[in-house]
Amino acid sequence: MKKLLILFTALLSILTFGCSTDADEPNALVESITENAVISALVPSYYSGIMHSGDYVYPVSFSFKETDLITRDPTVYYKDFSKMGIVLATDIYETSRIEFTNKKSPSANNDKLTVFETLGFSDAEFHEAGNGAVEDLRDTENFVISHKAVQYNNEDYELFILSLRGTDSVTQWTSNFDVGSDTTEYYTITGTHSDWTNKKEHKGFSVAAKRVDDLVQSYIGSHTTTGAKKIIYLTGHSRGAAVANILGAKYETSGSFEKTFTYTFAAPYTTTIDEADNTYKTVFNILNSDDAVVIMPPQQWGFTRYGITKKVSVKNNVNLSTRWYELFSKGFADANGFYQSAGAEDPVFEASLAGISSDRDHLYTLGTNEDDLFKMTFETSEEATNARTDLQNLLVFQYSNISITLEDGKYVLSGYIAPAFYMQILSNLITKNINDTNPLDGIMYEKFIKPTGYMIAAATYHGFEKSHQMATYYLLAESL
Repeated sequence: MKKLLILFTALLSILTFGCSTDADEPNALVESITENAVISALVPSYYSGIMHSGDYVYPVSFSFKETDLITRDPTVYYKDFSKMGIVLATDIYETSRIEFTNKKSPSANNDKLTVFETLGFSDAEFHEAGNGAVEDLRDTENFVISHKAVQYNNEDYELFILSLRGTDSVTQWTSNFDVGSDTTEYYTITGTHSDWTNKKEHKGFSVAAKRVDDLVQSYIGSHTTTGAKKIIYLTGHSRGAAVANILGAKYETSGSFEKTFTYTFAAPYTTTIDEADNTYKTVFNILNSDDAVVIMPPQQWGFTRYGITKKVSVKNNVNLSTRWYELFSKGFADANGFYQSAGAEDPVFEASLAGISSDRDHLYTLGTNEDDLFKMTFETSEEATNARTDLQNLLVFQYSNISITLEDGKYVLSGYIAPAFYMQILSNLITKNINDTNPLDGIMYEKFIKPTGYMIAAATYHGFEKSHQMATYYLLAESL
């Protein structure tokens, strides 16, 4: 009995204070695996492993049993639900996979589906919502959904886990920057948007959420027995977090679910609905205040998020910044050895972002003065036509009335542009390779970067990678 008590005390200490993360110790990773194995021997609901996410390799752990979704209060923040959320939101990326050290590891070839089997869920399906749409072709979203039937206290439950992926294409980045506006100007430029049913919400995220919801409802209908109470857990990172934020709010008040749990990571702003951040109690948004993504689109345009925000700065938190360096500057993985803050809490930075336009409606209004005139001069018609094609390929042409004219023997590509033109140029800057060049870069430089320092850290290029990384958000989930 005494030996058991000593072992239990040791286990409690490990669970309370976590695993060793001293990267100076050559066997730190091995020791963390050993400690986790000891825990899992007596705690079957404990999951631990190594997350491989691009260049980042780091230990992760969380506790979860399906009855937690039945018995826990969804208005209370649970650290293990948060840690599980960022693990699933990371694993869904093609460049990520989790290797469990105390459970059966998912198949590396189909990790984003088979990880749910390890949690005891089945029938996992991967979907590309919006693929094949005839309008709003950029407003797509990738996700995995899985379910489990559970009987508890003589009640039947159907549990669902929905994991939404962050941006994985240039076209989705352009959707991220298409906030939309319920104005004639916007519809004249962009056409009809039958899936944009809530005009108070960010158009790109809202349309994607509607399309995800259609597929989710179909899945739920096919995997729910008559009379079973439905409970859903949602998570996502970045764009996936934005869609999860919208769906989490919708599901909380829909009456279709017995309970809903939503944990989002690095969610941009999603809605202009008044009191959205005070009304919804089951949606938790975990934010790194160093991360530029979490202040887009600007609050000055009326944007906020649904639910409760839990925010902390990795840069300004000694424990977090120390652990970040221990994990990623040496030891477990080399992630370029330094931490970047994109300056999201800098008021000048945020003001310069808002400076693109006075509000979301003005974004889609063609300018009429010299500052709003786009003009490039070419020696040949072919050069001018190619530049015009570049604008079309960058998906910015629609936000202008640009045409080609012949002036003094030169071919001039010119016209007035709406501020959304710059938003889409920015989306392309963020996704481009740093070695690529494009004459349109100069437009952004002269208009915003040169006078204001706009997005110097964030757009030159992938500069917010560290502050936005899933690995960084795992540390946040672990600390909050």
